[in-house]
Amino acid sequence: MRYKLRDGIDESLDEIKVEAEQNISSKFRVRTGKGLRTVKIERARIRGRRIFGLVKSVVFYMLFHEKGVMIRPKRKKYLAIPHPDGTIRYKREVRLPQRQWFKPAWESKIATIRGILGRKIREAFI
Repeated sequence: MRYKLRDGIDESLDEIKVEAEQNISSKFRVRTGKGLRTVKIERARIRGRRIFGLVKSVVFYMLFHEKGVMIRPKRKKYLAIPHPDGTIRYKREVRLPQRQWFKPAWESKIATIRGILGRKIREAFI
């Protein structure tokens, strides 16, 4: 049964990853695609009585986008912010707005995950 559940968790992680990538595409200006390429899956593993897996971003700043954060300069007095018109503006701090990409993916897939795991449990007992 544990192996069926592990397979179900892997299937669920795939669903969440696809949804998270769609959220990144819709909420961010995708110039390089780096944010999309950073969403990774750690496949489900079994340790004792626990089965776990991860969907994560491998770059730290995606968390800043998820939560929203205030950025301040470290070494200088001002941050240089380039604008689309070609000018540069100097600011003491800049607020990155909250642009959630992971939490909505998780919340939209809860019913799907329950269905997948329920199906795997039924398969294990049949």
